[in-house]
This record gives sequence, structure tokens and C-alpha cells, in this order.
Amino acid sequence: MHFPAFYAVNHQYLIVLAGSPANQPRSIGNQTISIEQQKQLKARALIKENRIMKLTTVQHKQPLENLAPAGRIGVIALATDFNIEVDLYRLYPSDVQFFTSRVKNVNPLTIENLRTMAPGISMAADTILPGVELDAIIYACTSGTIAIGVDRIAELVHEVRPGVAVINPVTSALSAFQRFGAKRISILTPYTEAVNQEIAKFFTSQGHEVLTIAGFGFEDDTAMTYITPQDIRDAAIDCCDPDAELLFISCTALRASLVLDEIEQRLGIPVVSTNQALAWASLQLVRYPMAVNDFGALLREHLTTDRARTEPI
Repeated sequence: MHFPAFYAVNHQYLIVLAGSPANQPRSIGNQTISIEQQKQLKARALIKENRIMKLTTVQHKQPLENLAPAGRIGVIALATDFNIEVDLYRLYPSDVQFFTSRVKNVNPLTIENLRTMAPGISMAADTILPGVELDAIIYACTSGTIAIGVDRIAELVHEVRPGVAVINPVTSALSAFQRFGAKRISILTPYTEAVNQEIAKFFTSQGHEVLTIAGFGFEDDTAMTYITPQDIRDAAIDCCDPDAELLFISCTALRASLVLDEIEQRLGIPVVSTNQALAWASLQLVRYPMAVNDFGALLREHLTTDRARTEPI
């Protein structure tokens, strides 16, 4: 019995019966090909079948680029935070880049649940570009910083990234308050009254008079981002005490950066938001030399005067 072998030629197939006489002409389509052509076809098929992969190393011709030349910032974000990366993309200049890791957190947002994040902070810090030097690492949770403690968060990061500057929302906000010379403040948050009591207690302990604090009453961290910028603007204007020297909008999940300029114009006082303060503190740290417009007076007026700063907030 003869079994056919197939050879492809110009998308047609040459059929050869195995065991048939070697000098027998073959056909391809309607054409008859010679014995020599048959040998060439077989040789090509064998070469193709036994072709060896060529493995090479190429050399780059241009010098390697220094990416993020103005600053490399690590960010530890909450697993449920819907907003932090989007906000930081808006706030940072293009030559400063940030790199995010996430830490597991638990809803509902309570002081007790916020403290459960602590064991995961070191692991999250360890996964941000291992082996690459960072200018700073941000722990991006205002209420979590108050619940866990500023010093403890720094300790947890330094367990795996010793020596790196650690930035957090509350000390960044306090430094911004100081820059504006503001002691009497109003606060807007997305939190419940129970969490707001802890927020107010913390800022009071730091020497500030909290005239009013208002919250949207949310317990779900992800849902906080769904609050519209228009509602943030309206609530900020409504809740701010007339005697306040500054308004603080707390929480990385709130899209407050989109309406900071508008709120400042309406109130006539500085407005500091969590993400704006984090961006400002980290840009100070890397001595960024230019103002950042469209996101409040803090970034517009208080960066270029701070170029000599080298210590973390």
C-alpha cells in the first residue's frame, strides 16, 4: 500500500506516493514536474522541518534613559481606593512618576478596621520596584494614619525600605496648615461621625482649633469616590465656618482636586485636600522647581519657595 506525502508549492500540494518508482514524474495541480524538481522540493521540506532557532543578543546603541528624572515616588494605596492614582496623575508634573502598591483593608471604614491594615504595610512597601531607589514612599490614607499612628507607619515601611522618606496625609496637611499660618480650621470628610470625632481629636491635639467638621457619612471606601465633585464643592462651601482660616478636605478617595480652585475662590481662604497635600509634600522633598497650576494655592504658590528643603514632611 502506498501512503501519500504532501509538499506545498505556491499554496498547492504535490502528492507523492511513498514507495513508488523514484523516476516516476509527479504532478502539481495540472502541471507535471521533473525528478530533479521533486528532489529540490523534498530537500526544502526537510530543511524547513529541521530548521534550528537562531539565538542572538543585541546591543543597544543609545545610552540608557533616566526615567522619572525629577522624582520617583512609591505609593501604598488602600486596596479599595478608586481615586488615588487618577488624582496623582493630575497633580504630578510629567517628569515625576509614582509607583503604586496596595494594602488590604476592610469595610466598613471604622477606626478598628483601619488598624487591621498595619500588618500589610511592610509587604506593600516591599513590592514597589524592589531594588530601585525611591525618593519617598507615601502611605495614602488619612484616617488610617490617625488610627495606626504616624511613627508606626514609618517603622513598618522602614522594616523593608530602610532610610527612605515616608510621607503620610496628616503630617503633610499639618505642614500645609503651617505654611498658610492657619490655626482655625474647618474640615470636610466622607466619613461617619464616629471617625470624624477621631479626626477632630487628632488635629486639636496638634494645636489647631477645629471650628466645624462635616462628613458624608460613608462607610464604604470605594463608594466615597462616587461622590461628585459638585457635591464636594457645595458641601465644602456650606460646612466651612466663616471664622475658619483654612478648609481641609480629608480622604484620598474624594475627587476634591477637581474643585479646589473653585472652592478657594468662593470661600476666599486656602483649601487643602489630602491628595494635594501629599503631592505638595513629595514635590518639596524632591525640590521640584516649578509651580503646579489648577489645583489650589498650595501647589501654585508654595512650591518654588521651598526648593531648599531636603527633609521629609
